Amino acid sequence: MKFITVGTLFGLSFLICITLCGSVTAAPTWTTYAGYKKIVEDYKRKDTSILLKDLQSKDPMDRQLAALGLGAKGKDGIEPLLALSKSSYFTDRFYAISALSDVYNTTHDERALDAVIGGINDDNIVVALGAAGCLDMDNPKAINSLVVALKDTRKDSGGNSVQDYATDSLVKIGKPSVESLIGALKDKDPQVRYRAVKALGEIKDEKAAASLASLLGDKAIISIRRPDVDTIPDPIAATNEEMRLINLRRTISPTAADDLREYKYASEPLPKAMYHRQSDGIVEGSGILAKNAINWMLKERYYKATIGELSRVALVNMGPSVTENIAPLLESDDSYVRSGAVYVAGGIKAISLTKNVADILINDKDPDVRKIAALALGEMGDSRAAKYLNEAGLTEKRKDVKDAITYSMDKLKNSLPTVVEGN
Repeated sequence: MKFITVGTLFGLSFLICITLCGSVTAAPTWTTYAGYKKIVEDYKRKDTSILLKDLQSKDPMDRQLAALGLGAKGKDGIEPLLALSKSSYFTDRFYAISALSDVYNTTHDERALDAVIGGINDDNIVVALGAAGCLDMDNPKAINSLVVALKDTRKDSGGNSVQDYATDSLVKIGKPSVESLIGALKDKDPQVRYRAVKALGEIKDEKAAASLASLLGDKAIISIRRPDVDTIPDPIAATNEEMRLINLRRTISPTAADDLREYKYASEPLPKAMYHRQSDGIVEGSGILAKNAINWMLKERYYKATIGELSRVALVNMGPSVTENIAPLLESDDSYVRSGAVYVAGGIKAISLTKNVADILINDKDPDVRKIAALALGEMGDSRAAKYLNEAGLTEKRKDVKDAITYSMDKLKNSLPTVVEGN
């Protein structure tokens, strides 16, 4: 189960109350993923009878942790969890589906699998994301459902989509999902093709090489979430850190305003002072959270790319084994396909194609293709490329191509040769 989904589940009000105000509830709480995991492990060790009783609690946290505990009980947990998966509370459904995925992994009971698959279509996005994230199972029904979910564009407030979670699960399943993903490469929806390309590039099964190579000319443009987006602090984490630093500063070096605030609390009866302290903390934290949320939403988090460009990256990830698939494409009539094939040749250091790429550098009519060819020769590291780069530099008219030639010649001089002259 993905922890980011758990954070979404409880929402802003619960986290602000727990982390900023220090309030205490009857149910266990946590502030770190490690703390969360420990609590779940503790529940998994409880007797089934206790978990079944907690499952009837009016406290939603008791019910949800009991569900996770029952997920470790195999067949003894399936009936109550199936009932909980139909709850009117989306949080109950989320935890029940997560637990049922654990049940299926140990019992292979198809009823548990069907409940998890059904969760993908839940009206609540948190439940749908949780189901897609839990469905990394080597089962044809699970794989087919995940491929269908590649079309699901629903997102949570953090930009996490069902499509993305389904893609991640297919990657975790690995080779058993390859055939279905190859089929998805032909989908009319470019978003589906993109996610199939991404998954196949990460699985790295050679069976997909020919199909990925066929997409090198696909010019459909899509928006891609930046790889570093997860390093951008989410509003809650940023707010917690900012409040921590504020409280640290107030402790070490209080201002006059801090002294006045503390005097106000000290002059009131204890219960009233605690209430005012917590209320002030909520107001202050909410203001900072609102600021951080706005800044977070305004960040540029996407860039544009074509399916062809993404197929290049996927093929490079697969390594030298794709050489035979891209070699014929170096002679394509489509310059976009040629440039893609050249890019891959450089990325996988296909030294057997050095002469082919050099011919493109010297003779191709498209300057953009020539530029990529120049860079590819530098990436290959083949010392024989130096004479081709030098030859091309004598006749090349375009400055950007000449700059690429110079760059690659310098790179070859400063690197160990892949092929020694004369070999």
